[in-house]
Amino acid sequence: MNLVLVGVAGASVVAGIVLDRLALRMLRPPRRQISLSPGDLGLPAEEIVVDGDVALRVWLIEPSTPAASTVLLVHGWGANASGPIQLAPALVAAGHRVAAVDVRGHGRSDAGPFVTLRHFRDDVARTAAELRRRWPDAQLTVIGHSMGGAAGILVAADGGPVDRLVTVAAPFDVYDATRRYLHRKNLPGNALVGAFRVLWKRRVGVPYDAVHPGIRAADVRVPTLVIQPDRDHQVPLEDGRRLAEAARAPVEVIENSGHSDVLARPEVHDRIARFVSAQFPVDPVA
Repeated sequence: MNLVLVGVAGASVVAGIVLDRLALRMLRPPRRQISLSPGDLGLPAEEIVVDGDVALRVWLIEPSTPAASTVLLVHGWGANASGPIQLAPALVAAGHRVAAVDVRGHGRSDAGPFVTLRHFRDDVARTAAELRRRWPDAQLTVIGHSMGGAAGILVAADGGPVDRLVTVAAPFDVYDATRRYLHRKNLPGNALVGAFRVLWKRRVGVPYDAVHPGIRAADVRVPTLVIQPDRDHQVPLEDGRRLAEAARAPVEVIENSGHSDVLARPEVHDRIARFVSAQFPVDPVA
């Protein structure tokens, strides 16, 4: 009997180790090659490195006239700066300095052991702090796509150096977005998230509410714009509406647009450039 119990206990330990390894593997995003650079858009850029526990690489683009403000572009999970850099020409033309960061484990930046939303948050916060250090008198706008938008919410909610915020196709709840992502890959999203959730929480290392975009949006106290595609299979329209309601912000619904191709839409470029250039009261949110 004792041998049986020992065998069962041993099998449980092995199963736990295997499950933990699988959970960890899912926190290592695929590294995609850069597909679009500032040079491809006719924009001269330099690369700067933001030091820390992991080196982050950032494209920096200056307008032809003194910059009206600084804009930080942040990509989503498994992507890189090639996506949001599509927003840069309109912003530079409007007179804004643009910085586009690759979060750890993505694009040109160094990798860490794994990547969670907390790491996205911390990398955005560190990059924003470096931009504020370099240009202390320039207003700073964070524009985040998908997970990058969720990270922008967290940094702004934590009181980071963010003067205004734009989210594009950002999830209300990252676990729900993960379920949908897995379902689209023909995987059992509910079962996998249920099995891995405790292990993921341990690696996030902070309470769940602290990194829940929908919950933390209520703590954002800067002018905010929520942009949401109406045909987004990854982040449904309802997520955008719920985020906007929590942040007390307007939501712009982009018709006939999906999760990633929304970044190429000229009306999105124009709307964001107008928002970044707009004048706001000193304390617009009660």
